[in-house]
Amino acid sequence: MIVEFAGLPGSGKTTLSRTVKEELLSRKNYLDGISIDEPSAIIAEQKSLRRIIVKLGYALLGFFIHPLLSFHFLLVILYSHQNSIKNFLKNHFNGIYLIGLYSRYRNSRQIVLFDQGGLQALWSVFFSSTLGFEEKQKLITRMPGFLMAEYIVFLDCGIDLIFSRLKKREGKQSRMEEKTFSDETVRQIKDDLELIQHESIRRNRDSHTKKILTLDNSNETFLIDNSILIAEKIIEAL
Repeated sequence: MIVEFAGLPGSGKTTLSRTVKEELLSRKNYLDGISIDEPSAIIAEQKSLRRIIVKLGYALLGFFIHPLLSFHFLLVILYSHQNSIKNFLKNHFNGIYLIGLYSRYRNSRQIVLFDQGGLQALWSVFFSSTLGFEEKQKLITRMPGFLMAEYIVFLDCGIDLIFSRLKKREGKQSRMEEKTFSDETVRQIKDDLELIQHESIRRNRDSHTKKILTLDNSNETFLIDNSILIAEKIIEAL
């Protein structure tokens, strides 16, 4: 089972993924020997060169196992009208890398937690896209259903709290930390995520997704409650 945590940078995706893993491990008697993995978080923690090599390996795997799907994602990036060649190449590579990573885990007998999955990749494409809202809405229909997780958890967190958390991070882990945004851009960032959330729910019947949750993750109490709830839902779905 693939579980994706989706939300803006700083919404607590990685932290919640780790607490859910801990909660599941505390209930291992209910897992019937099923293991738990966090591949995207583990890869992100690798040193720069090793991280690039691992991602390149998965990208090659994705390209050779699913060449048509990789080409399909290339078309998504082309239609998205990226604001720079750098972002075009970065988002295309990230998509093929995720195709390879999902291929590795799609049919495995594991619980696989993604803090950076297909929907987060789509949001990243939107972040550097010059398209308007309606064009982005059409673009979502081109997104490969293969990159939809069986279980999706959207994390809701106030935008002021998001930027407060990002300021406390060590180093720049997302493009939202690289510059100051206008109120209009902030609204667009939120609208993009809400669009992805809405369309994910609408497409639910036509994809791999079995369950979608939206949770408030704005403080530590919610974090604990959310990890317990998600662990219980995952165990129920096994």
